[in-house]
Amino acid sequence: MTKFFFSQVVVFLLIISVISGISVADAQRCQKVLDPKSCNLQQCRSDCFKMFQNFRPFGQCIRNNSNNTFGCVCIFDCHAKPNLV
Repeated sequence: MTKFFFSQVVVFLLIISVISGISVADAQRCQKVLDPKSCNLQQCRSDCFKMFQNFRPFGQCIRNNSNNTFGCVCIFDCHAKPNLV
């Protein structure tokens, strides 16, 4: 009975550690403004992918409230270094 309880505790702790590791990994996302003055969504995503292709990049057009324009922002894993294309 004690062995069964011990194995349940170990499995529970393992599951908790995996879940906490996943949430920490998702929190390590960074962003880089590729073009602050204009944004073409297809071009933004393409440029973002080229620069950070191994780091789950996502290019997005974000509105700049100060001058009512859209800028290209790349969101990627923080440990990435850009590829110079």
